[in-house]
Amino acid sequence: MGSDPVNKVTLVVWTNLAPSADGRDPAATISKALLGELYAPAAAPPPTPSGK
Repeated sequence: MGSDPVNKVTLVVWTNLAPSADGRDPAATISKALLGELYAPAAAPPPTPSGK
């Protein structure tokens, strides 16, 4: 569980305690992936047509 009060984000990941097949902690792996999506740079807006 973690909270970012500046950005008003709270993340709770609930998984089994058993490690995944590769030995990593499932909650940490899922949290990292979600945080990467939440804090990813915004996509660039599409280019405007020329002449406008």
